[in-house]
Amino acid sequence: MQINLNSPYTPEVVVVANGDLHHDEETLRLLQVAHHVVVCDGALRRYLELTTRKPDAVVGDGDSVNEEELKRAGVPFTKIADQETNDLTKGVTFAFDKGWKKIAIIGATGRREDHSVGNIFLLPEYYKMGAEVCAYSPHGWLIPFQGDCLLETEVGRELSLFATKELPMSASGVAYPFEQRVFTALWQATLNQVTSPIVKLYSEGIAIVFISQEKR
Repeated sequence: MQINLNSPYTPEVVVVANGDLHHDEETLRLLQVAHHVVVCDGALRRYLELTTRKPDAVVGDGDSVNEEELKRAGVPFTKIADQETNDLTKGVTFAFDKGWKKIAIIGATGRREDHSVGNIFLLPEYYKMGAEVCAYSPHGWLIPFQGDCLLETEVGRELSLFATKELPMSASGVAYPFEQRVFTALWQATLNQVTSPIVKLYSEGIAIVFISQEKR
């Protein structure tokens, strides 16, 4: 897998979750360049405050849908009654079933910590579906991967890794490199820093890499 954060990312679809939505330049650019937009029902009001772009779909279980907002959005509501999944998963699954597999998520974090943590650790599940998925906020990118991963980015960005299973991981091109380490807690591979334009990562299991927007 190769991740290049030095060139603008163009997803097939942006899925808008019910967390914090920001008016920063990159969020607005993603909404402009994505081929499709899917909005979770609880996020629709804030989405309409963020952009005038008409979404392709508004999806969810219907507990947060507002008829006036739907009318403003100009699209019908797609109800997915499955109570075993949250609205973000409903949105991602809807997009994936449409064949839109290059997925950027905004609004995955913020507002409530339990939702943020849950949404972050759903990313490996979407990866297992076959989606090329990432979550973006003005703080940085969260991207799941497995096996070898080459990350092209700017020196000075902060980087954290989260292992979803206790399996070997490696990282080079960072301030604190490691080789075939098995981490037993989520915090143990966090708060590293990029020291080379190309970072080499490896994870035997599915892991999540966070790359900050800011540089030190």
